[in-house]
Amino acid sequence: MNLSDFDYTLPVEKIAQSPVEPRDHSRLMVINRTTRTLEHRRFYHLLDYLLPSDLLVINNTRVIPARLLGAREGGGKAEVFLLKPLRAENEKEALWNALVKPGKRIRKGTVLSFLNHRLIGQCVEHHPDGSRDILFKKNSTDEETDSGEYGSIPLKDLIFRAGSVPLPPYIHRPLSDKERYQTVYSEEEGAVAAPTAGLHFTESLIADIKGQGIEFCTLTLHVGLGTFRPLEDDGGPFAIEGHVMHAETFYVSGEEARKIERARLEKRRIIGVGTTSVRVLESLPYYEKRADGSYAGDTRLFIYPPFPFVYTDAMITNFHLPKSSLLLMVSAFASRDLMMSAYQEAIESEYRFFSFGDACLIL
Repeated sequence: MNLSDFDYTLPVEKIAQSPVEPRDHSRLMVINRTTRTLEHRRFYHLLDYLLPSDLLVINNTRVIPARLLGAREGGGKAEVFLLKPLRAENEKEALWNALVKPGKRIRKGTVLSFLNHRLIGQCVEHHPDGSRDILFKKNSTDEETDSGEYGSIPLKDLIFRAGSVPLPPYIHRPLSDKERYQTVYSEEEGAVAAPTAGLHFTESLIADIKGQGIEFCTLTLHVGLGTFRPLEDDGGPFAIEGHVMHAETFYVSGEEARKIERARLEKRRIIGVGTTSVRVLESLPYYEKRADGSYAGDTRLFIYPPFPFVYTDAMITNFHLPKSSLLLMVSAFASRDLMMSAYQEAIESEYRFFSFGDACLIL
């Protein structure tokens, strides 16, 4: 199996630069794995394909303001892209793993400042993968004298005040409403990219779905920066089977885990809303249930053909980048031939692609 088998040519104008309004008016391609047929609908038609016994599994992560613009001590601009907190925050300091620019200028010991010197960050570790550990503190001198807007802000809020929500690099148009890159059910801060399949849901559509007796299950996976990237081939041979995925932190409470287990025992359909939800569902067999019935960890699960899906019976997802791990995942679920055929029809039928694009329902 070659990575080139999961490549396709996408005209740049098919990459959605802004979300559809209202959210549920995006298009929906319904892909039936049994009949190998495609239907063209709108997302608000989703209920036509759901059963009262279905369990919809959603990811309630929330995108954080991960991109911080500041300055280096001694002069020069600096950019810090937060990836993951490394220890519990307190009011004195917070340690984050991050990417930085310019990489050659930010070494171990380099001091950075943000918000007009109200927030200080120091590089305390430089990892082999290029990431840095940044120790954030309030500027103690300013804290003592500042009675303005930053004086009483908790450190975490100050870090987020210095940042902005990052959009994928293929989106070049700024958002007028930042909440449009959050799902309506986002709660748990920690992602650096949105679980985009969930962006199509409105409060009204969720209410209609629940009104039909359909159950929701909520879990958390903090989406990492690597999720949507094409897999690297460096112009040479690429071993799909040997690829090591980036880790993403997940949590499923005992109550929500019991919903999943009950649905499976009762042979009800479990529908993953987005590849992030599917990744958590299919990670569960590899983790030990905790004493309270919950699951938690950092999953590196890489789903590619062939893959024995345990919990996922159907999937809602967007159209993904060529050669990406997400395209391999949906190909494992529905077969490469069917998915590549569906993608070609989507291009010919003027579907919109990627994060702000249209959706698929794979049955």
